[in-house]
Amino acid sequence: MDDWKTRVELLEKEVQQLKLEVEALKSAHITPHTPDHQHVKVPPVKEKYSIFDKKPVAVKPIEVNTTAAEPVETKPKQSFEERLSNLLPKVFMFIFVLGVLWGLKLMSDYGYLNDGVKIALSYLLSVTIAVVAGWMVKNNKGAHNVRLALFGGSFIIGILATAAGVILYDVLSLTIALLIGIGYIAYGVWLTYWQANEGLTIFVLLVSLLLPYLLEYMSFNSLFIIGFILLLYAVMMWVMVKYKQKIALQVTMIFVGFSLATLSWMSTTVSILYNYGALLLLIIYSIGWVKMQPVMKRQALHIGLLFSIGTLGMAMFHTVESTDVEKMIVFACAAAISLGFWQWTRKLPVADVFATFALFAVLHIMLIVNVTDEWRYLLILTTAFIGIMIGIKQHATWMKLTQSIIFAIFAFAIYAFYGVEEPMPFLLNSLVVLFVVAILIYSERTAVIGRFSTALHRVRWTEVLRCIAVLLLLSMTYKYEVSPWQSTSYWMYAVIAIITGIVLFIPQRITKIVLPIFIMSLFSVASLLLWVDYSGTHEVGKVLITRLSYIIVTFAILYVLYTKRWLYAIYARWIEQSREKIMFVTSLFLLFHLWTFSRFIQFAFDLDPLVFTIATTTLLFAFATIYIVVGRRENFIIWTRAGFIFILLGIAKLIFIDLSTLDLIVRTIVFMVIGAIGLVLSNRLLKKMP
Repeated sequence: MDDWKTRVELLEKEVQQLKLEVEALKSAHITPHTPDHQHVKVPPVKEKYSIFDKKPVAVKPIEVNTTAAEPVETKPKQSFEERLSNLLPKVFMFIFVLGVLWGLKLMSDYGYLNDGVKIALSYLLSVTIAVVAGWMVKNNKGAHNVRLALFGGSFIIGILATAAGVILYDVLSLTIALLIGIGYIAYGVWLTYWQANEGLTIFVLLVSLLLPYLLEYMSFNSLFIIGFILLLYAVMMWVMVKYKQKIALQVTMIFVGFSLATLSWMSTTVSILYNYGALLLLIIYSIGWVKMQPVMKRQALHIGLLFSIGTLGMAMFHTVESTDVEKMIVFACAAAISLGFWQWTRKLPVADVFATFALFAVLHIMLIVNVTDEWRYLLILTTAFIGIMIGIKQHATWMKLTQSIIFAIFAFAIYAFYGVEEPMPFLLNSLVVLFVVAILIYSERTAVIGRFSTALHRVRWTEVLRCIAVLLLLSMTYKYEVSPWQSTSYWMYAVIAIITGIVLFIPQRITKIVLPIFIMSLFSVASLLLWVDYSGTHEVGKVLITRLSYIIVTFAILYVLYTKRWLYAIYARWIEQSREKIMFVTSLFLLFHLWTFSRFIQFAFDLDPLVFTIATTTLLFAFATIYIVVGRRENFIIWTRAGFIFILLGIAKLIFIDLSTLDLIVRTIVFMVIGAIGLVLSNRLLKKMP
């Protein structure tokens, strides 16, 4: 009591101190004579005590910054009408360009103009639109989106006119077309820098990617084509980094990568240069990503895109036909560069992604050395697993979702098509289980942030993962044992019993709520299957161990329910009202296990049927005794009545079955023993009755 009084007094002192601090804060913000950028000091208390700590804790003076908060500029949300109005100039410019193209085709069909004049008019129209747009910018005429649409229209008309002049109409020489195309692309890059518009940046880059196809058509060297793409992307990346164009960063990378892959497939000459080009492309993208990382609001989404683009990009290295040594050199370079990026970004959340890239590059080298389906599955499975772990750490919803789908698909394929007899398939099956357990543990140690994670938490996703891990382990056991002529896996039944026994006694923080229910359901189903199985195709030792494990675990369940300890404490509020019934059903399970075990012993060791007859009769009277004793002690009505019913069943079995099957000597011994036990039990019962 004295200790509690002391703690209450200390708590009152702490409350008084907090009141003083609050009053000081109020006065600091309310007093009109307090100038800006002034710090108000709250008088310190010499010493205070915590109600939970015996040592005194010194209180430092609190400085209150009364500087006026600067207003934060927030962009007003656009209404649907405003968004539609901003989109209309782009739509109408697209319609205008289509009209120009169809007009040129119409003049060509009727023979009004020759091909050269049509191309010249197209260039004239392009220049005219650019001049009008420039005049509008200089004199601040028209809406900003209209001016952007005009600039974009002038650019694409010029590019399309160049492509038509060299490919369709053949009025431009290849050299002239190349110079004009480069000039228009330079004009487009200048527009993106001048106007600093993200949509225009994406549009200019996408249209500019038509020139590499022209270069391929002109049979240019692969080195020149790849160099042009990289130079264009590097310049546009400089623009994107300068104006913090985050969406353009991701969109342009996807289209540039797709363009590079398409050109590598179109190329008539096989060249490892496309792999080095893709590697440099990833380097430029990663540099831009890191430079723009501080301004990324939805950083988790951008990390997921970086991971997906990087892993897919490295996987595409395998699509280029080259020697194994050349591919290994490319992946070795990728690993070294990834480590360099990791060193650069060690203090950033994205460092894990670059470290993963280095690991993937090493795995790809191993894949080249061992080109088998098992190694491919290992690489993809490991990639998806690490992606999930990074997604959990960074709270990247999209990354977790996509990588989880990939992981689930390949895990299912592994368990469906690979056994566990050979070392590599066994490793794959085991890794799936270990990866699921690792994901489970890491998920529970990570804070729940975001709607997706909250929804998973509500449906107890980590508890479902526990059940999935158990099913995967049981599947491995089943595949290890079952042969084509067998349908029952006794080792799988034994594993179910072992897991059930473990779940009974481990803490709730490990088992949670769903796993014990799931395991008990599996245990019940496996028990029913064991009762009806008497196949002689299994080893006697295996079946003996399995059946004994079920007897022991069932007895342990009954003991836990009787003593109200361990697992019972987790579900006490649900099973307390039905404890007697649950215990009775469990005891029946134990009786059936013992009954079928005695039958198995007689069948497996080819014993005299008298053994089974005597054992079952003994079981009936033994359980009758247990039911009556426990029922009277715990005031279990069902148990007591069941005990008397079992006595009647035992007597009926003695008279109608055992008399006809037992010889005289055995019959004498059995009847004398059971009769004596019955007299002792009756005497104890009658003494307790009033």
